[in-house]
Amino acid sequence: MTGKDFLRLPVLLLCGGIVFSLPVSGSDEHEVVIERSDRAVIDARVHEAIEVAGVLLHDEALTDHLNEQVAHIVNIQPGTVPPYRVLLINGSEINAFSLSDGTVYLSLGIFSMIDNDAQLALLLAHEIAHVRLDHHRRFRYEMHERSAGSFIFSGDTPYSMRVALSGFSRSLEREADSCALRTLVERGYNAWEAKKLLATMYYWLKYKEKDYSSEQATHPKFAERYRTAKKTLESLEVDSTYGIIDEAAYQKVIQPHLPHIVNLLRQSNNVRELYKMALHKLDGNDPLPEWYYLRGSLLEYYAASDSFPVAVSSLTSAYSNNPANTGSIRDLGWLYLKNGMYDSARVCLSRYLEAAPEAPDAGIVEFYLEKLGE
Repeated sequence: MTGKDFLRLPVLLLCGGIVFSLPVSGSDEHEVVIERSDRAVIDARVHEAIEVAGVLLHDEALTDHLNEQVAHIVNIQPGTVPPYRVLLINGSEINAFSLSDGTVYLSLGIFSMIDNDAQLALLLAHEIAHVRLDHHRRFRYEMHERSAGSFIFSGDTPYSMRVALSGFSRSLEREADSCALRTLVERGYNAWEAKKLLATMYYWLKYKEKDYSSEQATHPKFAERYRTAKKTLESLEVDSTYGIIDEAAYQKVIQPHLPHIVNLLRQSNNVRELYKMALHKLDGNDPLPEWYYLRGSLLEYYAASDSFPVAVSSLTSAYSNNPANTGSIRDLGWLYLKNGMYDSARVCLSRYLEAAPEAPDAGIVEFYLEKLGE
């Protein structure tokens, strides 16, 4: 199983099994039991698929920070082990999902959308809400009701049933959003700041909104979710100036991963949307060098007459603010090389080799340096 294959599993595994009662026709009601062991087997299959794919990321500082947020969200007393845990997936997908055993999986790509702990808390609270509200069992129960005892999709699953179950899934997502917002208010987070995550997801993933127009879409559109969140907070009369935001603590634990996250995003996402993402991030009060790098490295895809000086400025800012991100000095060298500025290219590419002599592309860089020296 590849690293991408396992990501298809959660769509089907929202129907994880558990004990429930199912009324049947007739005067008597018979209890239909789905053993708890069945739920454990389903969860175990997902865990195993992710393990086999080799995509788990182990970072103690980031994982500890995530679990601290979880403990605060569910109001666990110090020293008590919470019934939830967060695991990281080393992937570019904008993805998060939970299992019925309380495990929340977050893909690294989704951190590119988060700016602070308030927004992180909304994401975590949403996934926790799926578990708290018993959504895995409820989805499976709904599937059982509509499919005469079947608990899985197959190639023979009727279109009408898929549409009905997708609509049910969207209702569960709306319920999880509402629960998450109310939880954040109760636990002292700034929910107005948190809901900006939905706006950011809409802004960056607007090109995917059409996917949520389908009758088989499992999630509501981001624009709808943002508007609903706004109305919810207005109805609760939540003070927009109050609550935990904490950008510094979040940036401290995510900063070491940003160069890797940016590289992952460059490899697998829509170029134009990534460029918009970089501009959006650089509009902030304290733009991080990784976003300068992303903007500069993407400008080669554009033919605008002013793209070269902007790219040089962006990559120079990225390197001067974070020399550890050697990709910025390498890309600056390639940029100079493409534009015939060979002396500047030689300086940058030589500096890149000094900093990263074992890099996978070191051989090709050496080849061009030899050519530049002839």
